[in-house]
Amino acid sequence: MTNLSLFNVSLKINNNYVLKNICINFEKGLNLIAGENGSGKTMLLKCILGINEYDGYITINDSDIKKNKKIIFKTVGYCPVEPRSAILGENLEEDMLFSKKNKDTQK
Repeated sequence: MTNLSLFNVSLKINNNYVLKNICINFEKGLNLIAGENGSGKTMLLKCILGINEYDGYITINDSDIKKNKKIIFKTVGYCPVEPRSAILGENLEEDMLFSKKNKDTQK
């Protein structure tokens, strides 16, 4: 079972905390992050994807992503929902099913 965990993840930009001591555990399957504009959702995802440098620990199956970036690409999918995103289907669910179907046909 894939397990993504964040332990005391903090991110500072210009000496201001954007994220502070975030602790979350995601289990295998579809997980959604929702919140108000400017609440830090994108910053959090960029930490999980290894794009932003952060304090704390993010692990996938107990492996620290700072030490093993390849595990991110093998286990985490990111589908932004923005008006300017390229949406293929009628909604996010259709796009995600398309991605899974496409991935399954490439094996």
